[in-house]
Amino acid sequence: MEKLWYALGLLAQNETVPGGQDKLREAVRKSCGEVFRAELPYDFIEMRYQPTLAALQSIKDLFVNGYQLYLATYEVAEINRLFCEDKRKTGNIDVPLDGYWKQLGFPTVDPRAGKPLLTVAGAFILDGWLRYSFTLGATDLTKFGFDGLTDPEVQQLRERLTPSGDADNFATQLFNFSWSRPVCPSVAAAFPTRIHICA
Repeated sequence: MEKLWYALGLLAQNETVPGGQDKLREAVRKSCGEVFRAELPYDFIEMRYQPTLAALQSIKDLFVNGYQLYLATYEVAEINRLFCEDKRKTGNIDVPLDGYWKQLGFPTVDPRAGKPLLTVAGAFILDGWLRYSFTLGATDLTKFGFDGLTDPEVQQLRERLTPSGDADNFATQLFNFSWSRPVCPSVAAAFPTRIHICA
């Protein structure tokens, strides 16, 4: 999941792909693709829209060549699904992505030097529990493997991600757009009476 979080942070910032001409989201849009498999059953989760191999390869190459980020097939497929759903639903994923990054209030972050910040920004899109507990001061991010953030970055994230604030609302919109099924945390969390691992 860490690589997917990082990719989402890069998509939120949306700078020009290193060595390319397009901004990252536009490059992904040009690469994404799917086919409708009517023979597949539709039950609890919509599985009939399947990614094309060409789309997966193109998106994978985009992140490898631009960011030396080697995403797993599942992670590439999730990015493809997000942008294909945006096309299919005639939505505009750019609005909450732009709003989320703007409300976090960070200047342009170097993709490599700023990897810790971009990764946690992406994680906060996918994991409302982590975001909420962090803003309340109940979660130490380093205990979940988020190393490398500076104290000012942690403080700014905590201030900007106030529950029901603008950044929090944009993150919730992004998650609700991308996943409308029951949820659980995307981090491994230990509770007093049990261990719940969800990745």
